[in-house]
Amino acid sequence: QSQELKTVSYHKLYDILKQHQNEVNEIRAKRIARIANPLALVAQQQPVHNPQNHPTHYTQNSSTRSQQAATRNREKAIVNFP
Repeated sequence: QSQELKTVSYHKLYDILKQHQNEVNEIRAKRIARIANPLALVAQQQPVHNPQNHPTHYTQNSSTRSQQAATRNREKAIVNFP
């Protein structure tokens, strides 16, 4: 087909492009309608996250607390080192 296009005149190519112009216009119109409202576009693309529906339960056991305290004590010792 590329060989055929090399031998076709510019007028013929222009006629082919004009035949598909309506289809191109329809595709552009759909694209513009889809992105015309940015908030609607974002709402379509991202799932709604409601923190009330997915509460985060953070529990800290005693070993975690003692590890954090030990880390804080080491940091203080490093800072206070002469």
